[in-house]
Amino acid sequence: TGYCLVPRQIRPELHPEQGTVWQWIYDNDKEVYGQFTSVYGREGAGALRRIDDESLDEIRRIFDVSGGKEMFDTIERHSDRKAREMGYEEGADEQYMMDVYSKNSNEHY
Repeated sequence: TGYCLVPRQIRPELHPEQGTVWQWIYDNDKEVYGQFTSVYGREGAGALRRIDDESLDEIRRIFDVSGGKEMFDTIERHSDRKAREMGYEEGADEQYMMDVYSKNSNEHY
């Protein structure tokens, strides 16, 4: 079906369109998601679980073989280069990502 997003990593301040309900869910995630699964954030079977290291290694191998890792690494390398061109001394760090994500330079369409 595709890759899932971890609810705990969808930070409300980056997604204001989610509104106050999302903030409440984010703040009370264990209680909310615990109603749907007993393994929220822990290893086990089912949705919203923590994926075990063996399965993550298998996913990494799939990305290696399919070219997904190479594509990701290429994006990271060029992002770091561009960040340094723009004056970010640490390269493509958290500040660069936040600026790219949240600021509109009106130079791209």
